[in-house]
Amino acid sequence: MQREGLAAAIRKYGSVEPGRTASAIGQIVLFDAWRSHMKVLDCTREEYNSMTEEERKNVRFISPWITTAEDLATRAIVGVSFSKTPNQEASLECLRMIYRDKTYLFRDIGLKDSHWNFVCMMQEGSNDSGSEFGDEPFGGGGAVFQCCKASGELSDEWCSRRVQPPWCHGTLLLDL
Repeated sequence: MQREGLAAAIRKYGSVEPGRTASAIGQIVLFDAWRSHMKVLDCTREEYNSMTEEERKNVRFISPWITTAEDLATRAIVGVSFSKTPNQEASLECLRMIYRDKTYLFRDIGLKDSHWNFVCMMQEGSNDSGSEFGDEPFGGGGAVFQCCKASGELSDEWCSRRVQPPWCHGTLLLDL
């Protein structure tokens, strides 16, 4: 598309639309999972270091799945999780990560002068309804879910479906 331009892409492939847009950090967070193209050993570093040479020969290589949460406004990765297979627990780990400083991950791999303090208060999440997103809190068949944080009136707790304030009615709410 870059070489020929947008007009050529539209002629060749039909309609090309820009997709969803967001104007504020955390307004829309996109979730997805992919099988990576890398191969890693199917064990932890500690397990590998405690193995004999014979045991190390039997360790399999696997291609892990990567679940990501991307803030649409900034295009920053605000959550990530690695797993052997796509599953709901990995998706929930990715969801929880968007509310935390992730700089410790850089420190663990030796990056001392960088930070990953991309924390956002998600208003809406969107996913492709894959099986890895399960029913709760991602909504099962629905590809969009919304969060509601009551500012001050319910302290820092997330609204639950049973005690929704009036301004949250009609939204699927997270109970983390």
